[in-house]
Amino acid sequence: MHPHTHQSAAFSNTTSIELKYHPLIPNRTCTQWDCPQFDGVHFEDIVITSAERAGDINGFAGDLLNGLTFKNVTFKEKPKLGWSCGYVNPDTFSAVQVDPPLSCASGPAQP
Repeated sequence: MHPHTHQSAAFSNTTSIELKYHPLIPNRTCTQWDCPQFDGVHFEDIVITSAERAGDINGFAGDLLNGLTFKNVTFKEKPKLGWSCGYVNPDTFSAVQVDPPLSCASGPAQP
């Protein structure tokens, strides 16, 4: 991707990465062969002007987000709420030079 300026007053979250099924399939779980695949997604050199919340990142229990990396992601104006991040593979997750700091859990996101 090339440098891109995007502005929108309508969004309160900067980042929303979530494995979800259609809302008509409540509490859907998956088995290894029918889980959505998420692997090798990298965010780098991003400057956010402002947001209410830094972002929401969530995989599934038993289907963690793999290879998720953040590098040099900053907010000009600190968001009121930080990151919410859960069900991410800690062995393949990386967050370097991210402010506010981003940490993820292999279980449910901590509020």
